[in-house]
Amino acid sequence: MRLIKFLCVCHLAIFPFTTLPAQDINMILKEAVRLEAIPNEKSAFYEFKEALKFQPASLYALSKCSELCSRIAGRESNPKSRDSYNQAAIIYAKT
Repeated sequence: MRLIKFLCVCHLAIFPFTTLPAQDINMILKEAVRLEAIPNEKSAFYEFKEALKFQPASLYALSKCSELCSRIAGRESNPKSRDSYNQAAIIYAKT
């Protein structure tokens, strides 16, 4: 009986944390899409990067990061910043 209680307590303590990343990733992606539509592309880019922390192999987030880096680089007047965004776009595209 004690073992069952212990397992129930452990399950209740651990279970909520196993579902959080899926909810977080969906919320982050929705926020990134919303920011891109405003358009606030730099903020959208940072949100998609945040999503990659939860799902590094997400093709959607990787392609959006590459796309946004390319678009941001096209508007940059600072050559160093522009080159940095272009390099990031290439890295995201190759990943």
